[in-house]
Amino acid sequence: MKKLVFILISFISILYSQNLYFKYKQITPKSSNKITVLKKKLSNTKSSNIISFAQIFHKDDKFLEHIYIVKASKSDVEKLKNELKNDENVEYVSEPISFKVENSLPNDPGFYKQWYLNKCKILDALDYVPNSNVLVGIIDTGIDYNHEDLQGAFFINPGETGIDENGNDKRFNGIDDDNNGFIDDYSGYDFVNRFNFTSDYDFSTPDNNPMDEHGHGTNVAGIISATKNNNIGISGISSNIKLLNIRAFDKTGNASELDVALGVIYAIQMGCKVINMSFGDTKYSQLLYDVINYAYSKNVTIVASAGNSNSFEPHYPSFFQEVISVGASDENDKKAGFSNYGNRIDIVAPGTNIYTTDLYNNYTTVSGTSFSTPIVSAISALLLAKNPDFTPTQIKNILKLTADDIEQPGSDILSGSGRLNALNALKYYPSGIFTIHSPVQDSSYFSDTININYSVLLPNYSNHKILLGIGTKPNNWTTLIDNLSQQGANLKFTLSTKDFYDTTYTLKIIVYTSNNSTIESSVTFYIVKKNINIYPIFLAPLNNGTDVGFATSVYTDKRAKAYIHYRQKGSSNFITSVITPNENLNFKDYFHYGKIINNDLGNCQIECYFEAKINNQSFINNNNGKYFTISIPDKNYSYDANKIAKFDGNEIFSNTFQSSDSANDIVLIYKNNRTYFYYLNNSTYPIDSIENFKAFLIDDFDKDGKTEIIGRTSTNLVIYKFSDNKLVKIYDQKNSYFPANSYDLNNNGIKNIFFRNTDTTFIVTELKNNSLQIIHVLKNFSKPKYYLNTFRTPSIAIGNINNDNLIDIFAIDGDGDIICWNYSNNNFTNAYTIETEFPSQGNCVISNNKLYFVSHTSNEDIVPLYILFTLTTTNNQTNLTSLNVFYDDFSDFNLNLDIKLKQTHNFIGLALPNAFYIYEDNSTSFSTSNNNDIIFINKKFKQNVLISNNIVNIIYYSSIMTSNYLFTTINNSVYFSENISNKIEIKTLNKTNVKIKKITFTQLNNSNVLIEWDAPLGDYNVFKTNNKINIITKKVNGTSLIDTIDGNYIYYAVSSTLSPDTFYKYSPLSQTILKSYSTDIQGFIKLTFNNPLNTNFYSDTMIKFNDKTLTFSTITFSSPNEILIKLNNYKTNVNYQITQLTIKDINNRINKFNGINFIFTQQNNKPINFFVKKYELQNDYTIKIFFNDKINKLLTTQSMQVSFIPQNELNTYEILDSAVILNVKQKPLNRVGIDTKITLSGVYSINNDSLTNVNNEIYISPMYNPQTEPIVYPNPYITSKHKSVIFSNLPADYDIYILSIEGNIINTISGKTKYYEWDGKDKENKSLNSGIYIYKIYRRTNSTYNEIKTGKIAIIK
Repeated sequence: MKKLVFILISFISILYSQNLYFKYKQITPKSSNKITVLKKKLSNTKSSNIISFAQIFHKDDKFLEHIYIVKASKSDVEKLKNELKNDENVEYVSEPISFKVENSLPNDPGFYKQWYLNKCKILDALDYVPNSNVLVGIIDTGIDYNHEDLQGAFFINPGETGIDENGNDKRFNGIDDDNNGFIDDYSGYDFVNRFNFTSDYDFSTPDNNPMDEHGHGTNVAGIISATKNNNIGISGISSNIKLLNIRAFDKTGNASELDVALGVIYAIQMGCKVINMSFGDTKYSQLLYDVINYAYSKNVTIVASAGNSNSFEPHYPSFFQEVISVGASDENDKKAGFSNYGNRIDIVAPGTNIYTTDLYNNYTTVSGTSFSTPIVSAISALLLAKNPDFTPTQIKNILKLTADDIEQPGSDILSGSGRLNALNALKYYPSGIFTIHSPVQDSSYFSDTININYSVLLPNYSNHKILLGIGTKPNNWTTLIDNLSQQGANLKFTLSTKDFYDTTYTLKIIVYTSNNSTIESSVTFYIVKKNINIYPIFLAPLNNGTDVGFATSVYTDKRAKAYIHYRQKGSSNFITSVITPNENLNFKDYFHYGKIINNDLGNCQIECYFEAKINNQSFINNNNGKYFTISIPDKNYSYDANKIAKFDGNEIFSNTFQSSDSANDIVLIYKNNRTYFYYLNNSTYPIDSIENFKAFLIDDFDKDGKTEIIGRTSTNLVIYKFSDNKLVKIYDQKNSYFPANSYDLNNNGIKNIFFRNTDTTFIVTELKNNSLQIIHVLKNFSKPKYYLNTFRTPSIAIGNINNDNLIDIFAIDGDGDIICWNYSNNNFTNAYTIETEFPSQGNCVISNNKLYFVSHTSNEDIVPLYILFTLTTTNNQTNLTSLNVFYDDFSDFNLNLDIKLKQTHNFIGLALPNAFYIYEDNSTSFSTSNNNDIIFINKKFKQNVLISNNIVNIIYYSSIMTSNYLFTTINNSVYFSENISNKIEIKTLNKTNVKIKKITFTQLNNSNVLIEWDAPLGDYNVFKTNNKINIITKKVNGTSLIDTIDGNYIYYAVSSTLSPDTFYKYSPLSQTILKSYSTDIQGFIKLTFNNPLNTNFYSDTMIKFNDKTLTFSTITFSSPNEILIKLNNYKTNVNYQITQLTIKDINNRINKFNGINFIFTQQNNKPINFFVKKYELQNDYTIKIFFNDKINKLLTTQSMQVSFIPQNELNTYEILDSAVILNVKQKPLNRVGIDTKITLSGVYSINNDSLTNVNNEIYISPMYNPQTEPIVYPNPYITSKHKSVIFSNLPADYDIYILSIEGNIINTISGKTKYYEWDGKDKENKSLNSGIYIYKIYRRTNSTYNEIKTGKIAIIK
């Protein structure tokens, strides 16, 4: 029994380490002695053995005695194998064949809707995935981490989990336990940081809660990593992929580009090998390019969606060369109708009707390149699981080389290299290099020559050519180099641009492969021969409720970067700022717009000039030396709101009125599709209510002493008369009249009522005898443009702006055209139109002889600007002025809006009719110098604005504004309303006695700090705490305090004794110091500080170098305490120094550093000198592989190794001067439908250069050839040795008949694939007996049915 146990243990050990088995034809004393001899040849007799099956099972069985198992080292096995093959008594020698249980289909109920899994052969591909995890960063709207089908999908940061030394959960202890700069980031991070934008949702503060409030990120995540085989939901591509949840997009699907950049760097820092970017925009950004280039240098593969506009136009980040650009295909293997196309499409993947996870444990069907991208990201990650050393370029080339051609033959602008084939990619993973190093995508050149630098090293290379075309979508191509057989790394040639002219050019390289396919790469660049002209468009003060500054827009007639240089009048030094929505973005474009925030400005004159740059060429517009000027208002004009009433409701009407029998003001509250009437001083019981009615205008329109309320139901215009506290309906008609305004045109006490009737007309009416009489129709007579002259809102302004005898009637159409009609003596006339070129929703008002209205920049702009215009008339000359600009930090990037989302959401900003309400105010309480100031509500940015003498001031800022907010009573009192939890609070606005604008801290030394606040002289309380619980209060008369601090965090708050409830809170830290810096990546310097920096530090940052030729393009965060600077024009092995670094920390303290020495060391990458050049198939079993140099035959003979995928057996080989001939004996190499990868190692050149993993492969992917017969193998088919019979090189439509030797049909096989695997069974699924069988193969076309091959095959069981 003990002996049996020992033998079984030995057998189990052998099973887990066996290397070879063989069978003797007969057992003789000679063969027994041979076994003894063979055992002695084993290098390690303790761990090696040769044992028969009879010994294993302790049976005296003659058959089992013949079969032996060898357990030995690889080198010993090779020696024994060769010796046994030469033994005539050995029947066979074989390495073990591995089998696996057939995978059942996933049991997830939604699996059968996931058509893309089969289309891309993803399920088959998973057989080739090792059991190792890869981290993929999802930069998106966040992910619903509570989703039932995503449990276990997320990366959990081990440094932020567990219990800390104080017994607290590290996930929520408020400590950066892993010292990566992000507090409590135990499962991703939320980078959404909306300055000046507030909401009920998670918008404003970066935190450790990347919950998805939109759905897009959850859609993406489910495609990659939904849990498989859990009987719910869907089947994600692989459980080997862990997701890092990075939220950079808000609830509306928009993101600040800075947040995206921070997300990229965070993903790199946390170890992501792949980053999924299912978003994009048409704007080029230097910042985004720099961080992507940084990721690329860190070997991080970035996969980005190509866009959903069915457009050829540039789209970023997918347009960058360092990114894998993914388009969408449909169920029929065609380009999806919405998918962008062009030269920068690398590959397509299914993107229509993708079934995936959605918010709140739901599932949904979506379409878009956003959902093609995660499929490619997942396969990229699985490739890295196979080989973590693959570079992003290698990953891209593997995917392109193994894709299925679906549109035009070879690479094309619709599908790039084809549709993703996951099985081919993961089974063969043919590596290589093919990339264009220069020119760089979207670069500009002034010189007469351009250096073209590229690398081509591909395993199935044949030749390549280089073409040049004009534009981004050339119709004609000029061949620069044709049929170039050379390949290699860093190939170079010089392109002369002397005769080129100013325009865009596209350079394209087409590589032809040995299987008659193609793979392409292209870049777009710009040639600039003439000077750049700069045309200023507008320059205006800017407010956002908390900051001051100005906004500007310029147009350059070449794509360039634009800058503004400004200074306070009288100052000597100019401050330079990039003209983009965010000063760090550095967009190259024609139209440049942006904001400059500088809280040191205010109540001053600014002068400025503009600059455009391309590379190092600079062009100036300084208004002929006179500069451009602008007045910046002081933001210290504020009001407090005091609550006077509260009502149940959602919205409030913008005017109150008084009934004839009461002096009480009556207010209209709208709630649940019903309008309620309340006394202002009694919010308990409504006077009356009207269902399905919303009021627009209230007045005594017919001069009968009773108030009329004009409003609409969903279909009808309805008018009520309010008398004796009762509502009487006097008019109810189904029509398209939308109330716009009212005005006493004839000065007779009767107000004419204006309605928008159609999209292009207003009507003027009178209310007589309880009916409306149309007096005139006002038609839009401006020139049609973008919006077809439609009046997008029912808004019309009436008054007199030039003090003549004519009444001016204004409307603004969707194009931004100002349309003016005049009225006099019962006569309407068309006066004039003015084109502003800025789209508008049409809200307008006349006050103090001025027309005010709001327009905006294009919805296509990354960050739209909203412009308050004023129109005046002097001496019959109209003057249009951009009075103020309101910027939206709301959107730098839009998600690639998929079809599902477009159907259910509005992502192109908020509807402007609800964004701006403008009111005249004749109240002295708001007037500074006259009684014609204007108060208007800026709903989009939560502001009330007072305009006085053309100076714009934010007088109230609220984060909870909804609906209409400002209304007046008949006695000219002004009230303000806010919606708080479905309760309308009505407030009066009172001027604030004291406004603390700003607080600053100056570190005097290690123990003292100077605290100063910007406010009037007076008495203040200064509150100090280090834990926000124990508070020390100090009373100060003045506006400064010197206080003692230590190294701990110290929090301060300042309030006026006159306004004790108003705090200006602040939290200074210890002194900011530079802890370390590094230059581990070429062109980037990383600076690490002990304290977090101000997230809006760019305008205060100044960097100077000892070498004036050294410049920087962008600065971004790599963590709150760390910045990454991208440098230009640097050289290696040169000592540089930062002579001055000025930067603002989180306390708004200006910190200065100098003497920072750094150097970029020359990176000595080993050159690729020796590589596979090409191959030739000499017959089905023989291949000749050529190298670019002569071979060291002696060294190569000793060390060459050859591997095959699928497994094959090398029969013979021959080493020639610069080629190797390989002959295989198991399987043919030219099997259509079954690709073959041959990997060589141990081959050395005559100079002893070795092959590397980017140039040592042959990838054979034969195309179907109707002139070549189908291939059938193996023959004979030995069922114990072979899995199946392969029929290869089959036509597009075929039948295969299996017949007995007598000619009886045993099985019929029909198909449309390139090859078929037959398992040796009949039509009843029974295995056939040993014997000779006949096969016949027929080709089927629309008109013919022909036999193309007949043969015999032997089956041996």
